[in-house]
Parts: sequence; C-alpha cells; structure tokens
Amino acid sequence: MTRTIRTTLALGALALVATACAPVTDTDQLTPAAETSNGRGRGTLTPPAPAPAVVKPKAADYKIRIKELEKTCFGSAGCNVEIRLSVDATSPAALGTPVELTVKVTGGDDGASIRTIELDAEGNYSAPELGVSTPTKATVIKAKVTGLEIID
Repeated sequence: MTRTIRTTLALGALALVATACAPVTDTDQLTPAAETSNGRGRGTLTPPAPAPAVVKPKAADYKIRIKELEKTCFGSAGCNVEIRLSVDATSPAALGTPVELTVKVTGGDDGASIRTIELDAEGNYSAPELGVSTPTKATVIKAKVTGLEIID
C-alpha cells in the first residue's frame, strides 16, 4: 500500500514538473504576479487580448457646413447665391477611413441638388462650390449627408 502511494505521488510530482516546464508559445504572454515575501515574483500565463473591433463610419458621423461666398438679390424675385460646402467629423469613427459622401442641398428654386464629396484617410477633400437660386431673400439653404460609401 505504501508503494502505491509513493508511485502515485511520484507520478503526480512528475506531471506538475512537466506542466511547469511546458514551452511558452508566441501567442502567450507572461504577466508578472505580485512579489512574494522573499522577493521572488511568480508569473502566470494569460491569453493575448482580442483585437479591437473596427468601427465603420456612417453618414451621421459627418456634418456639412455651408459658407455663402456671394449673394445677389433681386427684390421680391429671390436671390442667386454662391456657396461652398465643407465637412466636419462629428465622431472618431469618421477619422482614418477614406469615404465618398453623398450630400443633399435644399432651399433652391429648382428643388434639391445632390453633390458628392470624397474624403481621404487624412480627412482631406476638395470643397465643392455651387450656385443656388432661392425664391426669397429669407430662404435658408441647408445641406445634409444622405449617403456614404467606404472607398477601398
């Protein structure tokens, strides 16, 4: 009976040594544990952290501003207005991804006008200018992003 217990203990100790000496793979990371009272720390193996999820931008992540460049009004006949569109990012998802924005401009005599603005990964774009005829001097011209396509 004593021999069986010794054999079992010896096999158990051998299993512990084999487990402790298992090779560390390149996907495992050694994280230091708290120091012991004798000053020798122990490490534990932890799996690598999962990669962060990539957040794709959406139309709501961009805001269009309108700058009036020139405005000529004709009494009660309305106005001819030259405008420039510019883009502002409203969330971190809008940064770093090249996109093509579809922009709807409203307020003109002829109804809505659709423009496209292409932004590169650094947020650079060419600001489109356009002419709009308004029905009255008080008409407000508005622009909104209505679509987005990620450029590969």
